[in-house]
Amino acid sequence: MFMLWALMGNFFGNGVHEDLNYTYTNHEEKDEFFEISINDINRTLLQSEEESVADILASIDRECDLLINKWKAEQRFLKSRMLFTEDAKFLEKVHLVGGVDISFPKDKNDLVSACVCLVVLSYPDLKLKYRKCEMVHLTSIYIPGYLAFREVEPIQKLCEELLQQNPELYPQIIFVDGNGLLHPMKFGLACHLGVVLNVPTVGIAKKLFHVDGLEKSVVMKNAFKSRLLRKGDTYDLVGESNFVYGTALRSTDHSSNPVFISVGNRITLKTAVRLVNNCCLYRIPEPVRLADQYSREHIRMYYENHVKEGQQEHAVLNKRFLELSEAVEKRKAEKYNNTV
Repeated sequence: MFMLWALMGNFFGNGVHEDLNYTYTNHEEKDEFFEISINDINRTLLQSEEESVADILASIDRECDLLINKWKAEQRFLKSRMLFTEDAKFLEKVHLVGGVDISFPKDKNDLVSACVCLVVLSYPDLKLKYRKCEMVHLTSIYIPGYLAFREVEPIQKLCEELLQQNPELYPQIIFVDGNGLLHPMKFGLACHLGVVLNVPTVGIAKKLFHVDGLEKSVVMKNAFKSRLLRKGDTYDLVGESNFVYGTALRSTDHSSNPVFISVGNRITLKTAVRLVNNCCLYRIPEPVRLADQYSREHIRMYYENHVKEGQQEHAVLNKRFLELSEAVEKRKAEKYNNTV
């Protein structure tokens, strides 16, 4: 059954990383956080229908429930190892900040290829000290709420290689393009990576993850516009349960759109916000922005060779992904038609 899980890896996940044409300038950006689009609606539905997605997968293969239960157990175990405190005088020790991101090809029919990137910048002057990009085939299934089981392995590999080969460049903290506590299980990709690497991590998101009553709304929009007036202004993301999932940060005077910061591991929210704000020349903090930029450049340069080198494997995986994607979409359409 392992091969089934490997073959099912990426076809849900592309919806999570659709923002491939995002550009960063020092000018005012469009109000993208509040702009409602079909992609926003689809993403919201996907994130809010975890059980229905799991049910569809279970109907494709009866062993899916076993995999989900395995992931839940592993998630609970790793979550029990999270630390919500930081080392004494942690900020004084930070002189290297890492950033990680994964990008996908523009070819929407390729559901298996990706590029992972790790960058390390000096702090606080934000000079590039290290970068590495690598083309990969993602081999774990994606279900909303379990993104880490799809993306953490190649990121972890790059980080561990750096530690072994150039330990003097290993960062004291890693910024992750994804969420930490801002997650249905309070254990997103940033938490998962932080625990398996045993390093401080912070989740950085461009869009608000809908959880515990936190969602795009006129009330939220007005709160941001009235509270986030200049660089460094913050607004805590408090759910209906009164749990503080993270903070919306206005990271530059040139953009009113906030970034959403959440604790990953071994750091407090206050320190995380301070570090992120200090790392922002544009809206997105430099470690994540550069990891995103370099991963896209790398995938443009090496994508064709990557596909050719693993042509047989690529074709088999991609065919399976497309078949599974069609099956899931067909089942979702049937469900929708039965409700109207």
